[in-house]
Amino acid sequence: MTSKYDGVPMIPIPDFFCKDRRKKQVILSFKKEDGKRGQLVLGRLVNETMMQPNETFKNQYPELYKQHFGTGKILPEIVSGGMYAAALGVGLRTGLYSAVQEAFGRVEGNAVMDYAMFMILSQSCTTKDFPQVMAEQIRFEGALRNGSRHSHLFSDRITESKIHKFKRLWAMRCAAMGTKKVWLCVDGSNTDSAAKDADLAAPGKSKSGNQGNIVSYLWAVSAEDGAPVTWVVHHGGVVDSRGVSEMTAFLHESGIEIEGIIVDRGFASQEMIEFLETHGMKYIVMLKSNQRGHREMVEKHLDDVRWNVRNALPFSGLFGVTDRVRLFESRTEENCVGLFFDGKVGSIASARLLDKFLAELGAMQKALKENRPHQAANGLGKFLTLSQKSEDAPLKLEIDYEALQTAVNLKGVFAIGSSEDLDADVIYRLYQLRDHSEKIFLALKSYLGMKKLGVHSDASIQSKFAIAFVASIIRHQIREICLTKDLDTNEEIRRLNTVVFKRTNGDNYFFVEALAAKDWTLLKNLGVTPEHLRAMTAEVKKQFLGAMPEGLARDFHGFKEDLREEESVTVEAEAAEDQVKPVRKPGRPKGSKNKKTLEREAAMANQPPAPKRGRGRPKGSKNKKTLEREAAMAKMEERPVQGSPRLRKSSTHPKVLRTRQVGVPEVDPIETAIGVPDMKLGDSAVTIDGTVGKERLAPPSSDAHEPRESSEVDKLKP
Repeated sequence: MTSKYDGVPMIPIPDFFCKDRRKKQVILSFKKEDGKRGQLVLGRLVNETMMQPNETFKNQYPELYKQHFGTGKILPEIVSGGMYAAALGVGLRTGLYSAVQEAFGRVEGNAVMDYAMFMILSQSCTTKDFPQVMAEQIRFEGALRNGSRHSHLFSDRITESKIHKFKRLWAMRCAAMGTKKVWLCVDGSNTDSAAKDADLAAPGKSKSGNQGNIVSYLWAVSAEDGAPVTWVVHHGGVVDSRGVSEMTAFLHESGIEIEGIIVDRGFASQEMIEFLETHGMKYIVMLKSNQRGHREMVEKHLDDVRWNVRNALPFSGLFGVTDRVRLFESRTEENCVGLFFDGKVGSIASARLLDKFLAELGAMQKALKENRPHQAANGLGKFLTLSQKSEDAPLKLEIDYEALQTAVNLKGVFAIGSSEDLDADVIYRLYQLRDHSEKIFLALKSYLGMKKLGVHSDASIQSKFAIAFVASIIRHQIREICLTKDLDTNEEIRRLNTVVFKRTNGDNYFFVEALAAKDWTLLKNLGVTPEHLRAMTAEVKKQFLGAMPEGLARDFHGFKEDLREEESVTVEAEAAEDQVKPVRKPGRPKGSKNKKTLEREAAMANQPPAPKRGRGRPKGSKNKKTLEREAAMAKMEERPVQGSPRLRKSSTHPKVLRTRQVGVPEVDPIETAIGVPDMKLGDSAVTIDGTVGKERLAPPSSDAHEPRESSEVDKLKP
């Protein structure tokens, strides 16, 4: 089996490196910003004193590398190109790549695409891991960036004006792809930030549960297909409605009209509702359990939705009713509110609560017997209390079963407010569209590593979010294809690393065409073919030798940039997509027709059909033998060219020939038919064997005809 270390020279292991003998690796341990331990793999452990370095070693310790190898380059044995092909396919399919190039410039645009690939592959945004992950990947940018170059990229090269230009270009692209009027799923979150002097970072409690500086952001996606549309990053303490105001105004100017907004309970504030109503927007909003609208609906209709078959909705285990109530205490207007009970969720949640209650009850009863204090676990103190009236009094266990029953009854119950009077099933169906934004936020936090930013300035924060938005577009397109083909998104992204290029003895690379049909499913649906991958081999060597010019537009390897088009495909066509098409040979395919043939056939198709032919040969037609005989007779009747003497049979002797001048009547047709050779003027009589006395006939000229067989002559004689 080929290894990426094959052919790499060995060097002594530096003293400050560590050895992982189990994995046979040379590593360097370090402490991350969050206090956890991390490590870099710097090469393969050969023995106790020698190692084979990798690309991470070269980028992290360039001076040490030069001591052993000078300025020469080490070409990797195996290079992965699947993620690059997928990102380029998405970039050209959606217009993302041209928007990134136009907004950020060619050099920085390629760097943005590379970092987006890194976030998808590693599920991280920790820049320190970039060299290790991307060292042996085909990249948009030729040179491999290190930490200092990325810091410069985030803080200086990706400016706020460039980010806004990219937002504008992408919104225009979304409008061109059909996003004209949509329900927007708007969600917000916050993330831990190490920035202390940044204006965007504000003290608060992040969703990770940590107290510290946080940055809030909004992400808008189309409710129809979940495609990311735009985003807003703002101060950690700013009310979210301000971000929505900026977002809606921007989209309106970009040609995207908002039919309505679907927001989570985190947006369910009176300020937000009044903002939406002022701007004439429809809304669907999840209410918090402590808000008036939720409490009033529970008081009026809880028994109407808990397992009440009269109010069952066409969703598995769901019940719901609607009524008009006040959403907030200080608001006098009433709105339509739907109260819902999810039987499946409620049953599971109630069972879990009871299990926790009974376990904690057992622990407190044991403490009571031992006469020792015991504090109830989080969330159960309102049901269980172990207390004593005085220091000398005995401990007493108090159980609030009424509060426990109320909590169990409310499991699976939720309320949704609407700007219009709608039925319960319509309200729930609209709110379900918000699932798209949930998937985007899950991808940002879990699959793109945006739980912590790891940057320290406002410019770097804005840059990180811009690149994360680019990465979310690429991953969303991959996820949509995987959903239609019943594939696991994370597994397909990992399988992209099986698209490899291997080094040859001449320091060139070739594409390893050993992928199974199912491995081609994702790439083919992104417009990537084996021909594209074979075309990439030429630049692989240039990239790793550093010969690729910085900032030049990339060779697209035959990719075509076009708008995304939804096509209806039959079952047979989808099955055919799973088969890799063979390479087409030069020339028109067998059985195809050129343009003139197609035009002629089209004209003939418009003509009336020919009359049906009767039995026998048509009147006046001739068979094959008759046509051959008439052709031979016509040839016999031809006269010789004037000025050329011909031979004629002598009348005195059957075996003697004599010359005659042209113009003499009477030419034997047999002589003409068999092509007797011409003679020069003045020649004497010649016998059949070609002699005349002591003289012999000169050989015929090169244009003379060969005499036919005697059997043919006999046939032609009268």
